[in-house]
Amino acid sequence: MNKAVQADRDVSAEELLSTAVSVFNQREIVRGFSPAQHILGVSPDTTGHYVPLASGPEAEPILNNSVEEFKREALLRAEAEKGLAEWNAQQRIQRESNKSKKQPGTNQGRFLGPARVLAMETRKEEDGQRRPAHSIWCVRGRSLIKCSPEQLRPASQREELVEALSEQDATPWTFTRLAEEVGGNQYQDISREVPSAEEWMRAQDPLQEPPPTRHRITTKRPVTEMSPVDEQMPDDLESGTSQPSTMRRTGPGEPQQGLHTQASHWWQEVRQSAWLAEHTSFWTDDASAVEVAIEMPESRRGLETMTKDLQNYFVGALKRKAIEVSERRLSPGDREKFQEAKGVEVKNFIAAQAFEILPEHLKPSKDQAVGIRWILTWKVKEDGSVKPKARAVLLGYQDPGYEHRATTAPVMTRQTRQLMLQLAANRRWRLMKGDVSGAFLQGREYPTTLFCVPCDEICQAMGIAPGTITRLRKACYGLVDAPLEWYKTVATFFASLNLERLWSDSCAWVWRKDGEVRGMISGHVDDFLFGGSEGDTEWQGILQKIREHFKWGDWDKDHKMLITRQEGETHFYAWVDAASQNRIDRVCRSPGAAETAAAVNGEDMLYYVRYQWSEMIYGRPHLRKPNASVTRVPGCVITDSRNVYDKLATAMFSINGAEKKANIELLGLKEAQEATGVILRWVHSEAQIANALTKAQNHKELELYYRMQHQWRIVEDEEMKSARKRKNEGLEPLQGPSKLGEANS
Repeated sequence: MNKAVQADRDVSAEELLSTAVSVFNQREIVRGFSPAQHILGVSPDTTGHYVPLASGPEAEPILNNSVEEFKREALLRAEAEKGLAEWNAQQRIQRESNKSKKQPGTNQGRFLGPARVLAMETRKEEDGQRRPAHSIWCVRGRSLIKCSPEQLRPASQREELVEALSEQDATPWTFTRLAEEVGGNQYQDISREVPSAEEWMRAQDPLQEPPPTRHRITTKRPVTEMSPVDEQMPDDLESGTSQPSTMRRTGPGEPQQGLHTQASHWWQEVRQSAWLAEHTSFWTDDASAVEVAIEMPESRRGLETMTKDLQNYFVGALKRKAIEVSERRLSPGDREKFQEAKGVEVKNFIAAQAFEILPEHLKPSKDQAVGIRWILTWKVKEDGSVKPKARAVLLGYQDPGYEHRATTAPVMTRQTRQLMLQLAANRRWRLMKGDVSGAFLQGREYPTTLFCVPCDEICQAMGIAPGTITRLRKACYGLVDAPLEWYKTVATFFASLNLERLWSDSCAWVWRKDGEVRGMISGHVDDFLFGGSEGDTEWQGILQKIREHFKWGDWDKDHKMLITRQEGETHFYAWVDAASQNRIDRVCRSPGAAETAAAVNGEDMLYYVRYQWSEMIYGRPHLRKPNASVTRVPGCVITDSRNVYDKLATAMFSINGAEKKANIELLGLKEAQEATGVILRWVHSEAQIANALTKAQNHKELELYYRMQHQWRIVEDEEMKSARKRKNEGLEPLQGPSKLGEANS
């Protein structure tokens, strides 16, 4: 129809529609026939009739009009056929290129939006400065659009409200979601579609520009949640008269008030909030916002790393910023606080006599000396406040003997900490925590010869010139073997107090008297836990010697923690279950193999726990006979796998079936039953507390464990019913079978 209108501007709408429909029905081929042939079975004759006349065609001319009228209609029909042919060709091309889905648009230029400005391209000038370029990237819904500045205008207040109320095609607000939903290289380039002056002025007129399309919501609106601001609304504003308010009806020709606003161009009225010179409380109040600034990488590799994963780079930069503070970027008040912290650290170095002044003939070259630098951090206190902390750290990588020094130093394990807490709860001990202040400076004298150049503050306190080479006497922070030297210092001193170091953990010591454990100490670098009875004078004497030997910072003893006290002999249980997907260190062939691996690994961990507990309670074990120590502590492995239980419950274990490797692994667990007396139990799946820790599902077992105040039960079921069968019979997950009229629960 557009082609026909361009050929003849005087054609009427009725004739145009009739010609277009007639051409389409006669020329469009669908499965070898036109729509007219599909409906009527024949094609029209030369006169346009579909029904043949009984007397044959009339002798009169086809058209009673003049030759000009015939020519005009023939040309109009030819233009219609030409437009149909071009449309068919365009459709075939689009289908071939997989671009048949047409983007929403219009042939008439108009503003589409609102859209959010994502970025602006920049160009580098000859002087090296970057200036804005001609291209601007915008995001509208799920479309990425490249446009030019003359194609944009500020969105009106009404357009902003309509965009905020729309629920479909919301623009994502994070770069990660934007990259996922928009796509990597999919964008629409309209930067060259510059509007003409007439079209631009027409689009600026609100009376000529059509309003945005609004859709009526036919479904029921969901109930909106009340915001915190609405919940805090005063009662006097909510309360009002219970009588219905009256509204005056407007006449037929009278406009309704408040429904329409006066039409005006967007540049004719500038809102007050758009003036930058006007101050608002948001920008004048320092507590209105928090500034988070990170340094951008300067190298090309750093920029590539940042753009590859901006979120990960931002998190890493914040972590590095939280660890160390740049002194040159501090405020004058913070810089003064850190100067005081530096003074405290300098006093610690001087008091520890960490450096020795050398005569001139014994000073080596500066190439053989190690440098020192300051590390400034904010230390968070327990009340949430922060205090400045300055530490002078040696540049350990400059040590000439770096590659030949021992770098391993033991620390307390999590298992040792938990066993110590359980032992303290069982014995009703008082636990205390101590933090050694400047631990490495209180260590023994450094055994090897190492030269260093102290920082200017330390040189000034020592009365020497800045840059003077000295000999190191203490293993200061920064050396690779400083933690090991500190550990040897602590271990030597504890040995002098007759404290016994555990074989199972080198950072745990126990104090025995007449074969009974009466105190325990465990440490993690410079943090120590002390456990013992407050009424034991000998143990308190040992603690007093430890306090006097080292300089301590914090010493806490009133912290409370809920730990169940075990009456009588302590038993250890391993609840084993196959983890979801492939959490174990290898891929299993079947669920049975996964359950086997879980049972073997669980018994291995249980063996270590029993060994360490036996060493803590009964004394140092015989290293060549560890089973003798493990046997003294009862242990039990609990599984919900019938396959594992049935194989180990037999008197003689036989390797049969398809999974030979899994059966061979079970031999180790079978041997543990005989050598260490480990007990094997089976429970149904809903009584397996390990389900909550190994399955990606509702953690109902763990919730039940908390509701039962950290207690659980091994469900005894002689019939070994599954959880589904028990549920059908109305049994609770932890309910045992009835015996002699009583139910165990």
